Amino acid sequence: MPASSQSIKNKSSVPRSKHRKGNICMSPRKFSERSAVLSYRQHFAIVWQQFIQDNFESPAHVAHVFKVDPTTAEKWWAGSHAPQGWVVGQAMSNPSTRDAAIRSFSEAL
Repeated sequence: MPASSQSIKNKSSVPRSKHRKGNICMSPRKFSERSAVLSYRQHFAIVWQQFIQDNFESPAHVAHVFKVDPTTAEKWWAGSHAPQGWVVGQAMSNPSTRDAAIRSFSEAL
């Protein structure tokens, strides 16, 4: 079999039930659930933005308290990004922000 025919055969061996994105294969169900996850992440970015704007003076203050890069704090302040879980845990375990964090995050559900 010529090399070009062999390469066509190999490409068609990928199951049609899989969606290929980069090197990651996702089943159709996982792919459709991704939009729900992204919408919650977007929602939480707004919740986090409100929390930090209500409880901190500035992005610089946020960066200092959570020990993150100033650019990260600015993105949180603008609502374009949300933190990872460790920062949320830190907000909930810090005695000075615990009550406000629990109230903010509970209302967000």
